[in-house]
Formats: sequence, C-alpha cells, structure tokens
Amino acid sequence: MAIQATEDATTFREWLLLGTALARVIEYLGPDSEDAAKELLLEYLNRREIPWDCRRLDFGDGWTAETAHQFFFECHESVVHDVDWPNHRATRAGPVFVPVSAIGAKVLAYGPRTILTAREIILHWPSILRILQSFGAAPWSTKSPSLTEELPSESPAITPVPVSSTPSSQPETPKQKSAGNADTLKAWLPGAVERWPPDKTDTGGLDYIEFLQSKAPDEWARHSFQNELSLLRQTGVNIPPLDRTKKF
Repeated sequence: MAIQATEDATTFREWLLLGTALARVIEYLGPDSEDAAKELLLEYLNRREIPWDCRRLDFGDGWTAETAHQFFFECHESVVHDVDWPNHRATRAGPVFVPVSAIGAKVLAYGPRTILTAREIILHWPSILRILQSFGAAPWSTKSPSLTEELPSESPAITPVPVSSTPSSQPETPKQKSAGNADTLKAWLPGAVERWPPDKTDTGGLDYIEFLQSKAPDEWARHSFQNELSLLRQTGVNIPPLDRTKKF
C-alpha cells in the first residue's frame, strides 16, 4: 500500500502530509475556514475520493493491512475518529469491518473493539484540488492539477511536504535560493528531521543542511535552514554541529 521509493519524483510531490494538506485547503476556502476544511477532508476520505497512505499503520486482531487501510476513515455510528492534524496522525476506535461487496462493509458488532493508529499520514493533493474545483473554490486549469498550481494571490503560500524525493545531481547554488517563508519552513523542518534523522541518513556526501535543502519542496536560503536547525537543537533534537565554514 505504501508508495515505493522507485516511483517517479513527480508522484511524490503530489502527496502532502495531513496537516499541510489541511493548511493548503484553508488557503483556498478562506479565513476562519479551518473547521470546514477539516470536515471536507474527512468527508471525502470517508467517501474514498481522496487517496491516502501513511508511514505506519498499527492494527489489532481481526484486521488485515488492506482492510485497516480501506475502512480507516469510514464513518459509522460505532466508530470514533481522533485526528491529530499538526502531527499528521489519527486513530480509529471501533469494531472490525470486513468487506462483503465492492461497495459495502460488514460490521462485526460482536467482535473485538480495536484501535487503529496511522502515523505520518499523507493525502493525494490532485484529488483534493479537483474536489475544490468542483465547489468553485479553486480555478479549473487545462493542465493536470498538481502542487505547481498557484494558491489564491491574496494568500501566502503553504509549502507541500514530499514523502520522498531524489536530490538533484546539480543542485542550485546558494545564491539561487530565496529566503522563503520562515513560518512555513518552521512547520516543515521538524517533520523532515524526523523523516531523515541526522544519525541514520546517508546524505550522499552533502552536509546535513544541503541534504535537507535537496529534499525541501521549496527553495529556502541556507541561512534559513541554519537558523531553524539551531532552534531545533535547543529543544533537544539530535542534530550534528552545523558547518559554519560554508558561505550562503
């Protein structure tokens, strides 16, 4: 079920972490739309019109990996969902569902009540964008919807977070990188450090800042990464000493 590292890099860029997808939908729906944005995403996840995946899905007795994924977001009076949007995770508490047809499910009412936990959830952005377009909340485009679609001009950009990507063989020079949005970088960086731990990641000869820049979906300046990583180190995150000999 998980996206494989062999997939085309464009495919990876079409998936957003749960909280990032929510923030991006809010940008389209407008101010004070957080509750509506959450309701929209959960409704269409329930309808299975938004493909989703996660880094880890824990499930109990009676489930298979396929059915746990298939019915995770399905709404039912016996099911309770608890979604942690900022940390991109969710739990589902309720009875086991098993498929009985192509369009339905059977609730094992007398079976074990289990808790499913999905960590580092990602959502398929082109599918979300098509839903927004159908409501008139996003403009239709002649090209395929993707993360290159522009946000409303009056709203600041919300940066997508890829599941995985391959560093460019010819990375841009530091002078080509912009300062970017500091708040967006601050939101993206902790998840990136968790995904690519400094002590467990092969950076391919790049120093850690350069490696993270190669993974970033936007082009922040080196000094922006350096400043934010310094703040993360103060919170106890194990990040190697920064190479201050490099100019940026």
